[in-house]
Amino acid sequence: MITGGVMASRDSKGMWHVPKEELVTRLQLLLQGKRLRIAKGMRHLDRLVRELESFQMKLSEKGKTQYGAAGESERDDLVMAMALACWRATWPQEWV
Repeated sequence: MITGGVMASRDSKGMWHVPKEELVTRLQLLLQGKRLRIAKGMRHLDRLVRELESFQMKLSEKGKTQYGAAGESERDDLVMAMALACWRATWPQEWV
């Protein structure tokens, strides 16, 4: 479950609760560090690139950090799916 919390945790049923900020930060680090590459022939590549380009961080009126697509008509589904996959793929061994 994607949350607005500050730290990933697991509930009594074994479900993970992961802050969106943690997901986005991990994805950003992997992309910037060139540890993640996107295949040229990937299905929906154009849409993913558009979502990545429009994805942004902004502060709410109450000062909370928000992550997501830039405009009302924009989406971030593929970005968040990629962020979840990257988060899971880079879990510390003790979490497995």
